[in-house]
Amino acid sequence: MPTLSKKHSATDTEWLARFWRDPFALLIVVLAVLGTAHILVRTATYGAAVTHDSIAFLSTAINFLAGEGWRDFKGNTTIEWPPLFPLLLAAFGWVGIEPLEAGRLLNATAFGLTVLAAGCYLRSNLRSRWLVLAATATLVASLPLSRWASHFMTDSLFVLLTLLALIWLAAFRNRKTDAALWWAAVFTALAALTRYAGVVLIGTGVLLLLPLARRRQTLVFGAISSVPLLAVLAHNWAATGDLTLAAGYRKALSGQSLSDGL
Repeated sequence: MPTLSKKHSATDTEWLARFWRDPFALLIVVLAVLGTAHILVRTATYGAAVTHDSIAFLSTAINFLAGEGWRDFKGNTTIEWPPLFPLLLAAFGWVGIEPLEAGRLLNATAFGLTVLAAGCYLRSNLRSRWLVLAATATLVASLPLSRWASHFMTDSLFVLLTLLALIWLAAFRNRKTDAALWWAAVFTALAALTRYAGVVLIGTGVLLLLPLARRRQTLVFGAISSVPLLAVLAHNWAATGDLTLAAGYRKALSGQSLSDGL
């Protein structure tokens, strides 16, 4: 891929520079900080809500930190979910933050960054500042978003990465610069490493780029966004003979007892 020119680099960051020079941008930042603070306060007493999936994420991160491999609380290789969330929990563990607390901090931060990213994008595309402020405040007050962020799950991180991928795809549509294409591909890849549903985002990006980009640019996006997920699937198959769903879960979903497959 050709090297970016200074003109292209400036174009990609021009709207962001204008945004931060705008005093009104401070209100969006305040809303994002309030969003993060809201989730931290909401989960301060009892912590983030935990589900069966949460235990799998937590145990995988703890076992990985302990050098016991990529395994859940039952000792099975974790393949039901992509690895990014447990890896981030483990990264927090390496700096002394317990994985359970790390999940709470990670989701609260993801919630705030989602508000900030949405506010930045709206400010760059809408003329009415008050409409931007109202829409951004609606995100802070969103019950589904705040509920997801209060759970020890991957939803908030996935929403953030998906939003960033779509924002950069829109940036490429408007300016067709290599930087926008790279960022779109990276965030798409990270979304797919957070939830397998991110594979839909890969396909969506390719379909959006086909009429806009040269064939090589579309191939570059497809490669960057999909190769990490393909590597994970290859590991899953080599380790268990399944791509994303262990045999026991397949039997449970087909109406058989889960214990029969474990």
